[in-house]
Amino acid sequence: MAAVAASQGIKSNLIPGIATAFCSGFSETGGTCGALNGAVLAVSMVEGRRTIKDKRESVYGKTQQLVLIFQEKFQATKCPDLIQIELGTPRASEEYQTRGLHKQCETYIREMAYAAAELLQEESLRSQSNQDVP
Repeated sequence: MAAVAASQGIKSNLIPGIATAFCSGFSETGGTCGALNGAVLAVSMVEGRRTIKDKRESVYGKTQQLVLIFQEKFQATKCPDLIQIELGTPRASEEYQTRGLHKQCETYIREMAYAAAELLQEESLRSQSNQDVP
């Protein structure tokens, strides 16, 4: 989320704090990888609704694309399936460190930051080209 915010010129003291609970498979509950969650949050931050009446289809479509990209690249979306550790257990943190899994997680983060930024850039380019047409 922070990388996408920076690329979009968005500065807020809420970043990265707002995404903290998404880390470690949704706060060590066995949920979706925080890198995927962060990418979805980043897309929502940039293109999400500003009022309840605003449309959400664009964000939904990009979210679906992000999930598909992640699934295709890594064959799973849930944190425990990706790193093969049952998070939230007494030994999980030790095993995470011992196996050097932070490098694997950095790959997920990097790939999803690129994917989110690319989807947002495509939309920006599309909007610009539509504005140029009389």
